[in-house]
Amino acid sequence: MFDLKRLNEESAQEYQYRICDNRDKYGLNWVEVAKVLNKEFDQKYGESKYRKEFAAFKAGVEHAKEKAISTDEALFELEQKRVEAEKATVRLRDQRREYKKDIRDVARVEKIHDDLRAEMQRLAEVKPMIRDWTPYKASDREGLVVLSDWHFGMTADNYWNTFNPEVFYERVSYLKEKVIQYGLENNIKKLHVATLGDMVSGFIHETIRIENAENTAVQTMRVSEVISEFVNALSEYFVIEYYNVRGNHDRITPKKNLSLASESFMDIIHWYVQSRLENNKNVTFHKNEIDEEICTIRIFDQLLYGVHGHKDRPQSVVENLTLMTGVKPSAILMAHRHHHFEKEVHGVDIIQNGCLGGVEEFAKDIRTTSKAHQKFMVFEKGIGRLSTYNIVLN
Repeated sequence: MFDLKRLNEESAQEYQYRICDNRDKYGLNWVEVAKVLNKEFDQKYGESKYRKEFAAFKAGVEHAKEKAISTDEALFELEQKRVEAEKATVRLRDQRREYKKDIRDVARVEKIHDDLRAEMQRLAEVKPMIRDWTPYKASDREGLVVLSDWHFGMTADNYWNTFNPEVFYERVSYLKEKVIQYGLENNIKKLHVATLGDMVSGFIHETIRIENAENTAVQTMRVSEVISEFVNALSEYFVIEYYNVRGNHDRITPKKNLSLASESFMDIIHWYVQSRLENNKNVTFHKNEIDEEICTIRIFDQLLYGVHGHKDRPQSVVENLTLMTGVKPSAILMAHRHHHFEKEVHGVDIIQNGCLGGVEEFAKDIRTTSKAHQKFMVFEKGIGRLSTYNIVLN
């Protein structure tokens, strides 16, 4: 039996709703529902009153439920729109930040260009590099000097190496003397100069930023003048063919994943050297035929490719460059790894240059110590590479 009496905690409305809503459960029809409620409320209404009130109340409850659901859906949809708007705001803010960063990078490069241009105008008056073309009798031998990984601006003082701006100038001077000496000893008339990148220390690692004696803009200005003087001095003895590729230390953006291949301080250095030596008729500058990171050198019937090496591995560089260009070279010049290495792959010589800067903190930490050196090579017509001089600098 069900208790049809009104519970102590029930209001009149709650009691009426319970009896009407549970009439089937209690085994009541509407006439019997009216009797139960009339007895409790001391009323004499017919069943229609309670039936109609319950129907109206039930409809109101259902309407309220539906309205609550639709309100929740509306609130959820509104919240989703708010989140999307906030995400769009964040994206726009990021785009604006990247845009401002790009503007800063461009402005920095333009500022360096302006400073270099002013410096060139000053040096052109004090120290002009003017030389008329010197007719020369073709020789059966030509030379090639590979310049790479000078890391100007870096400082080091460890068990294996001492390097600072003063030592840098000493090593460049010694290198120049040796190139001239070996060139004259081998009756060289034409000298190819391949600059394979990383001429400045840059700021791609935190340890490098700490070790740098000067910021990258100053590094760029000073090393540009050093290279110009170096090539100008060599042009007193030889006709110069000059080549250039980008490295990784000279990229403008520190973070590798944010850096574009077209952003490099090496481009500024090359522009400076070419502008500084524009009146020297003994120097010819070669544009890269394939890509700014691959130079093409022709010595007699020998074809050589030059790359920095940060995008190539010695074990696959021959296959990759041959397939990429469709032409098999006689040799591939590489840098980047800071140590001497040579290997022949299917008749192609892989020649890896050393580092002028020598061992620094990063190299020491990854256990890649090596001698500071640069390479000078002699090529003979009909033979190819005749000899290689590893000019050790420390």
